[in-house]
Formats: sequence, C-alpha cells, structure tokens
Amino acid sequence: MRADAAMLERAILFATEKHKGIHRKSDGKPYILHPMAVMMILFSLKDSNNKYLLAVVAILHDVVEDCNVTLAEIRRLFGYAVAALLEEVTTDKKKCEQMGKTAYLCMRVLEMTSYGLRVKLADRLHNCSDLKNMSQKFRD
Repeated sequence: MRADAAMLERAILFATEKHKGIHRKSDGKPYILHPMAVMMILFSLKDSNNKYLLAVVAILHDVVEDCNVTLAEIRRLFGYAVAALLEEVTTDKKKCEQMGKTAYLCMRVLEMTSYGLRVKLADRLHNCSDLKNMSQKFRD
C-alpha cells in the first residue's frame, strides 16, 4: 500500500475522528491541529520522495499513544510502512516511566530511521512552539 494523497485524506479523517473532543493542554484548541501542524512543519522543511508517507505518519503520530488505536489497526488501514514508522515515534509509556524520559528518548532517537527522526523532531518543534502557553512546571 503506497502512501498518496488519498491515503493522507483518509488519515486526516481517521485522526480527526479519534481525537474528537480532545483539546491541547497548552491552549485548549482541538487536538487535531497539533498533528496537522507537525505535517506542515515536515512539508515546509524538506521535500521528500516519500512526502505522503511522512505526512500520514505525522497526522497519525499520537493516535496509538492517546486514542486506544493499535498498530495492528494502523497496519490494516494504512499499510506496513505507516505502521512501522508510527511504531518508531510512539512512546512506550511504561518504559519511559521506568527509564526516565531523557534516557528513554535518547535511546529511542538512536534507534530511529531518518524518517522516524524527522517526524519526532517536527513533533518536538511544534510542542516547543506551545511552551509559552504551558505551566511553569511543564516548561521546567
């Protein structure tokens, strides 16, 4: 299954439905705006032969962590390549808690492909742009 514009549309609809009623902690805006912003960051920074694959993963990057969606469901709906990249950027909350966030993220970043790293860094960049709206404790 090759990522293309039609798959991107399906991913946007799927993620919008899964994030329905969820709002960002930072500014209270609908959560779906965050994955959309991550996708736009990826589009603005580098053109890629696999831009639709990156865009689909950007749109879906939080559905496994936050919306009770399984990687098996992603694989069935969007194919192996999307599911594999999504697995790279999905945080294992138990391991993160056991290891500590910094150690966990350092380990994961070293294991990522260049595509996984692009999505993760675009996600972090957008999260940092929201810091001004977060509590001091979160910023620290």
